[in-house]
Amino acid sequence: MRDDSQRSEHVPINLGSGARALGEREIAQKFRGTAGLMLSPDRVDALLDALLSPGKHKVRAMLQLLRAA
Repeated sequence: MRDDSQRSEHVPINLGSGARALGEREIAQKFRGTAGLMLSPDRVDALLDALLSPGKHKVRAMLQLLRAA
């Protein structure tokens, strides 16, 4: 803050745990933001699809998607 004041907020339950569980949409958004730091958008989308569709993709193919381009 410009006036050097500080703000704080107590969050009793972390977002994503227990009563504040994330839905699939929020999980996908968080995953895209994190994975997108290392992978191309196309790879992120393909990997997310593979992770959300267990049994649809082979593990070897998923590992290939994890390799940074």
